[in-house]
Parts: sequence; C-alpha cells; structure tokens
Amino acid sequence: QGMHGTQTAILARALSLARPDGGHVVYSTCSLNPAENESVVATVLEQANRGELCAQSEVELVDAYEILKQQGVPCVRGLSTWHVATAVDQEGGPRASHGADDDDSEGG
Repeated sequence: QGMHGTQTAILARALSLARPDGGHVVYSTCSLNPAENESVVATVLEQANRGELCAQSEVELVDAYEILKQQGVPCVRGLSTWHVATAVDQEGGPRASHGADDDDSEGG
C-alpha cells in the first residue's frame, strides 16, 4: 500500500468526518513527493466522484493559493502532472507520467 495508500486513507477518512453542511478539510503534508500530495488528492477526488467515499456530500477542491498569498503565507502552486518513478526509470529506460486527469492515479 505504501505512503500513497496510507495518505489516501487518511484524507478519505477526514472527508467522511467533515460537516455535511459546508465543512472543510485541509490536506497538508511535509513531503515534496507528488505521490503523497497531488496524487493523493487526485485519487480521493476520483473516488468521491464515483461515490466510493463516505463523504456526507459533494467534495470540491478549492485552490487556496491566492487566499494564502494575500495573507502573506509563503506558498507555491501544486502540480497538475508529475513523474512516477518505475523500475525501468532506475535502469535508464522510458518514464511514466501521471496527471490529475489520468484514469490510473494509483501510486502516482
């Protein structure tokens, strides 16, 4: 399952505990690894759109970049595509990429 699976389970559980009348969940990690950040969010949103989560109502991704920036919080925008390391990569072969719109965001 790895960190991606663990982080996905944590975020899905947090969504299931959010107030159905406008509750908020903030997902933040100390990792720079897209598999633990953007990919987790993409996976959970995909699961929510398919009705697979225990979330009480619809789930919406809100870009907080401008809000944080206006408040003087140092921040950077998240990635919309990312590289997923594979065994072939380690041997110098072709690389795989995943994006938030890919069908298979599991593990990356």
